[in-house]
Amino acid sequence: MSDLINRLRENADLDEMEHGNPDVVALEREAADEIERLREEAQGHINHITALSASMHKAERRVQELEDALRPFANDAAEWSHVTSDHRPKFWQAAGTPDDAKFTVGDLRRTAELLEGK
Repeated sequence: MSDLINRLRENADLDEMEHGNPDVVALEREAADEIERLREEAQGHINHITALSASMHKAERRVQELEDALRPFANDAAEWSHVTSDHRPKFWQAAGTPDDAKFTVGDLRRTAELLEGK
């Protein structure tokens, strides 16, 4: 409890003992109670903001991790500048037939665009 709240309550008690104005006594007590309520409410908001801030920082770190993981794909998009379609490249193996890639050139381009636009 703060010094102001204590003073208001002590003053209300003193006024009451000295048969002061009952309206003033009630007002002092109400003021002390309201200040206490508002401080508790404010602390709840502070706690909520602190939790949101921690979540935001965690999300920012995750976004950075994902951007770092996508950057090699975005960088590869430039190597396919001669391809105008959403081509699916083939990877040649040492022996046998080529395998289709699991991604398209368009996937690389979209990755590059997303990272450029942040």
